[in-house]
Amino acid sequence: MSPQSRPMRSAVFFGLTASAVILAAMSVRDARQSGTDLTKRSDRSVAAASQGTQRHLAARTGQEADTLREPPAAHRQGSPHLASPYYTDQIIVAPARGQSLAGVARHLGGTIERTPGRSGYGVVRLPAGTSVADALGQVQAAGLIDGAAPNGRMVGAGKPKTPPLKGPQRFQWHRKAARMRAKQQGAPVADLSEWVVAVLDTGVAYEQYADDDHTYVPAGSLSGSAIVAPYDFVNDDAHANDDHQHGTHIASVIASSDDGAVLGQLEGMAPGASLMPIKVLDENNVGSEFALMEAIYHAVDNEADVINMSLSFHPDYVPSVALNEALEAASRAGILMVAASGNDGLGAATWPAASPLVVGVGSASPTNDKNELVAAHYSNLAPSVDIVAPGGSLDADLNEDGQIDGILGQTIRLNHPEEMGYWFYAGTSQAAAVVSGALVQLLETGATPSVARNALLLGAADDVGDRWSSGTGAGSLNLDESLKLIEDEDEALVYEGRLHVAVMPDQLHHVLEAGI
Repeated sequence: MSPQSRPMRSAVFFGLTASAVILAAMSVRDARQSGTDLTKRSDRSVAAASQGTQRHLAARTGQEADTLREPPAAHRQGSPHLASPYYTDQIIVAPARGQSLAGVARHLGGTIERTPGRSGYGVVRLPAGTSVADALGQVQAAGLIDGAAPNGRMVGAGKPKTPPLKGPQRFQWHRKAARMRAKQQGAPVADLSEWVVAVLDTGVAYEQYADDDHTYVPAGSLSGSAIVAPYDFVNDDAHANDDHQHGTHIASVIASSDDGAVLGQLEGMAPGASLMPIKVLDENNVGSEFALMEAIYHAVDNEADVINMSLSFHPDYVPSVALNEALEAASRAGILMVAASGNDGLGAATWPAASPLVVGVGSASPTNDKNELVAAHYSNLAPSVDIVAPGGSLDADLNEDGQIDGILGQTIRLNHPEEMGYWFYAGTSQAAAVVSGALVQLLETGATPSVARNALLLGAADDVGDRWSSGTGAGSLNLDESLKLIEDEDEALVYEGRLHVAVMPDQLHHVLEAGI
């Protein structure tokens, strides 16, 4: 959408905690199962809790400007992976009507880093000595912009373990921990190729290709997946190849299929699902807010069914209007979005998992009891986390399978896309990938996206702490139970998510008492 045709937005965007309707639906279901009479409370409403809202200010003509927004106070501990939430020499800009990005760059004495994309925003690189705050103030005062903001920085939310393991499916404990049905654990499964999962990451090893820097080889375990509309928003070309390691591992957890190939001995959560590789993170596993929002629009335009974002911004990052517009576009298109809550061990989820439009996923790891999970020590847990799923741990073998409790996947050696192997990773990135694959399985039943999301949360097990108040959302992924809810046409699934409330732990009882 061009800057001229982009609709004006309200000055304040309210981010409301996702899936509070599921909480109320749970209360109805649980009460029904226990024989509680709900008729006496049927007319009681669920009120939004203002303390739980997230806000950001729009840099729009005649409105409160992005230059005025202040990031939140630092959290208990900083992000271990980024020194700053934003690039210090870049801003994202939507030129005002009649203005151009070149004109904005000239006014600042900078250069165009990226031309305006599908979002209507471009990136201007600032000259030495000009701060982001000064640049935003200058272009706002000069009336050159319709919108502008700092360019946020994000990273992949997973940690690898070396050396790579040359091993088979017996170390994929996460599939059983996600309560996959027996028929999905080895027997032939349904053809999932009609479902397209956009993997927004460091790229995917999906093709034999060579450029000036690398030779790329495809992952054998992904050879059963069709590749749809790949794109690289880091290098701005159509070859979304992985030059890090993270993205291929995520794709492997989602869609690997055992096709008998030498390196095709794994089963993903949604074996053979089609993949849309979209590169938004570079060889150092770092990317920009601009690349993310353009990637989301690319997934919308090319009709993805699920968008997996195993990445996170700095805990102090404040989302721009531009990113929220992209997320809104994907939501309106009926795309299920999944994101990692972050690996900072904080009581707050990072963006984009914190968005109410996204399924925010925390991580769980095994315990000494092979049938139980526990919230991972590194996982961000918060009211905005919707569910936890197996993400693993690299410092123990509590399930006693002879290997560390990481999530096994196929991927390249770090920064060596010509070498393929099996690697353990642990993180909320891997947990998000597990959930994305589970959502494909739910969509395969014929469920609508909203019903699939509701079933995902309603079917969750409460084995990782008190639901919601512990920051673990609905609980831990239980795919078998979620499938049963759809098969049984549970009436709780009909709630289409039109009701959203911001839920804080001390306000949960109000929601649960209200019913629907």
